[in-house]
Amino acid sequence: MFPSLDTVHFQAMDLHGLNLPSLPTLRGVGMLDCQLTHADAQMLMRAGPNVERLIICGNPLGSTRWNNVNRQMIWPALRHLRYLDCSLCELPSSDEEQLAAGLPMGASAKFRSQPAGQDVSGHSSTIPPVRPGHVVFDSSESESETVCD
Repeated sequence: MFPSLDTVHFQAMDLHGLNLPSLPTLRGVGMLDCQLTHADAQMLMRAGPNVERLIICGNPLGSTRWNNVNRQMIWPALRHLRYLDCSLCELPSSDEEQLAAGLPMGASAKFRSQPAGQDVSGHSSTIPPVRPGHVVFDSSESESETVCD
């Protein structure tokens, strides 16, 4: 269907119930504020096993409103992942820990429960704290906005 798709970026779309074919050439994914659930994110990770950059911030991955899933489901490992952003996804700490533990050596990630200004690798982050549930994306009109990524 998409034999050479390398990068996708969707923002503020309703992609709840996402159904994807295998996407082995996919390297970069940005699905910000797209109403993805825990199951949707897992399907995305399985469909693109070679993803290097996965930005899914602002999705209700841990919300009980959308997620009628077995919370024991294991997050798929992405062996090529270099960067993961799950900030503002309402993930429980157990999911964040599982995702962080499955990261390849040298990869970094951002989660909601970590202190502002830190990523899981311990390096400084340029993302200031934001109000829970509110994501503001960078634009060319203002330099004082919070950036998710």
